[in-house]
Amino acid sequence: MQVKRKKLIAMLCAAAVMTTSAGGLPLGDFKLLDTVITVSAEDFEGDGSEASPYLINSADDWNALANDVNSGTSYADTYFKLTSDITVTTMIGRNNHGGSGDASAIPKPFSGTFDGDGYVLTLDINSTSTHGAAPFCGVTNATIKNLIVEGKVVGGIHSSGLVGVPSGTLTVENVTVNAEISGQTHLGGMVGHSFAADVSLTDCSFSGKVSGTSYSGGFIGWGGPNGKLTATRCAFTGTYTGSFHPVGFMYQSGTAVVSDFYTTAEANTNSNSFSYSGGLTLNEVTVTAPVAKSELIYDGSEQELIERGSTSSGTMEYSLDRQNYSENIPVAVDAGEYTVWYRVTSGSVCICEKSIDVTISPPPSPAYTVTIPAEVTLGDDVYYNVSVDYPDGVSKQKVRVSIIGDDGCFKVTQGEDALTYTISGRKRLNNIEDDTTSLDVKDNDEILHVDGADDTGNVRYIELKFNEPDQEPKYAGDYTGTVTFNVSLS
Repeated sequence: MQVKRKKLIAMLCAAAVMTTSAGGLPLGDFKLLDTVITVSAEDFEGDGSEASPYLINSADDWNALANDVNSGTSYADTYFKLTSDITVTTMIGRNNHGGSGDASAIPKPFSGTFDGDGYVLTLDINSTSTHGAAPFCGVTNATIKNLIVEGKVVGGIHSSGLVGVPSGTLTVENVTVNAEISGQTHLGGMVGHSFAADVSLTDCSFSGKVSGTSYSGGFIGWGGPNGKLTATRCAFTGTYTGSFHPVGFMYQSGTAVVSDFYTTAEANTNSNSFSYSGGLTLNEVTVTAPVAKSELIYDGSEQELIERGSTSSGTMEYSLDRQNYSENIPVAVDAGEYTVWYRVTSGSVCICEKSIDVTISPPPSPAYTVTIPAEVTLGDDVYYNVSVDYPDGVSKQKVRVSIIGDDGCFKVTQGEDALTYTISGRKRLNNIEDDTTSLDVKDNDEILHVDGADDTGNVRYIELKFNEPDQEPKYAGDYTGTVTFNVSLS
């Protein structure tokens, strides 16, 4: 039985945050804005248990969750699961900049478990006054897993692509962030400001862009005092601006235990970086992305969609469904748009995962040529073959042949004179008249196989009879004319 939880109508006040920067500079007083928003939340499907989590089916469900959390419901020991790709503009949780880094720094946290189930959360967050702008702006003792994050975050100091500010513990598993993070200083790919939180990242990667005004951390923008980071089988393959470290930065004190960490970008400073217990080994990787093949045109056969990429470490694999990967180059037959996913793996570590779009265009409209006999004896009970010439590569397709004109007539003209002739026709199969398929050209619906054969391979063609006109010409002399046919794929 499906259980639903009824949520209340919430009266929400939007808050502007920021009191001090990483260096203690005042950034503005904490204040409430005047705007009051009334939100009527829909029901969540599920009961919030691990066996039957609350389902986030849409952006409206995400907004309902944000409204609840930002009103003070933390959802501790409660489970949520994403069921589709969604685009969001709202942030879950609230945080205060400054303090000791305990729960007081997160007055309205999300404290549950959020399972992305492999779906894409596309961000369109623009909040330049917000400290730690991120889809999960404030969390305490939370778990986020199996999620792909794309889009952009435009925020203030300590913005990130996943969590703005955590307290207590933060567990992140199997999360890929391919978003562009911009704002002020000390931005992080995964976490903006970790304070004294115990952050665990496992099987995570960042392949977007971190654009801090001065410091950009691959995973952690800023942390401490006494913060802790454990990063296992993680990879940075993105880009950055400013002073950079692929793991991140921390002040006063803080430790990081990092293993199987890959990066395509070296640190350009060690100032205020983590103190790495046990040492830090950065496995530098050079990845050459595959390239979409251009000018692919449908021809009925399998075609490779990309030019193969390469990697200096690990193995590059490809997929059309983002689930089944192999080293084989993806192929397709039908015309259409394709997304080719590629990733680099080293052992159990996914170093990066990205995609490129490829197009197979439909065949161009064939330039058919319809030919009638050069000479026609009018009035005789004689039928003349009409042939259809077609380009290579479109054999065994049907074409529709019709006479352009009124009621199956065509005109032969000379100067100001005109004679209108009527046309009748019949089909021939293997040079034998097929009376059951006689042609009424007035219907404009004659269908042939363009290769000149029917489904059994027998030769089929059209014979047309040109009849004497009813009227006499005004002028003497020879008359020449053209019969025009409309030919298209059927």
